[in-house]
Amino acid sequence: QMPKGSPPDTGATRILLDEPGHLIVHAWKNILVFVWVGDGPAALMRRLGPIIAAHSRELGRLSVVSIVAKISELPDETRRQAYKEFIAEHGAKLAHQIVVIEREGFMGSALRGFITGLLLVTRMHHAVQVASTVEEAAAWLPAKHAALTGVVVDSNELARVLVRTRGEALSRS
Repeated sequence: QMPKGSPPDTGATRILLDEPGHLIVHAWKNILVFVWVGDGPAALMRRLGPIIAAHSRELGRLSVVSIVAKISELPDETRRQAYKEFIAEHGAKLAHQIVVIEREGFMGSALRGFITGLLLVTRMHHAVQVASTVEEAAAWLPAKHAALTGVVVDSNELARVLVRTRGEALSRS
């Protein structure tokens, strides 16, 4: 599906949501970058739906890069349910989703297992990938994104956007 609008062609992003200590959402082209800098309550997940809906009306299908920069615990049942509801309502508006889990050790493994478990019990309308670095995400997404959305994204430019947005979010948390 070709995008409905003409996304900006620069490396500039717009902040769409800023929840200090939890999440910052940036928009770049028809890609949304969620930088999680803390444990997000279920209500925060529900606030993402209108953002997805508004951007998909304007630009068509979107891709989402979720960077888990800081998190202290696995999501509880309320947050898991909020994610399932989010995907059920808005998943068809997404072309791809890649989750970057920057944690190592036990918590990193637990988060990867959690994401895998959610994928098994949630009907996905889009491809989902898990990565360990923003560079890995930037290498995986561009060709797939262009094939489904018609929007060409340079992997080096995407990597710069992801590094910058993560850095800005961490400096504000």
